[in-house]
Amino acid sequence: MESAAQEQDKPQPPAEAEAHTSVAECRRRIDQIDRQLIALIKERAVLCGRVRRARKSTGASGICLARENQVIDRFSEALGVIGPELASLLRQAVCRLDGTVR
Repeated sequence: MESAAQEQDKPQPPAEAEAHTSVAECRRRIDQIDRQLIALIKERAVLCGRVRRARKSTGASGICLARENQVIDRFSEALGVIGPELASLLRQAVCRLDGTVR
């Protein structure tokens, strides 16, 4: 059986209202981050489209594998094992957006 002093030393769960406020604040911030990510992905799609068109206008392939590998490496270094998958998903999404985002 625990003494009263031991019971007082236990961490207490946050008050329900405080927990809801914290969750609401976190969700608001997540929504802000999502809006920023969406804007950045759209901007990236526009820029990638410009690069692709510029490369093709000089007779080069629209895709530079060395550059693709640099991006994958950067994501891998920053995010670990999920980095390459996320870089690949981003590349696919950007390719789909190219031409639809201005």
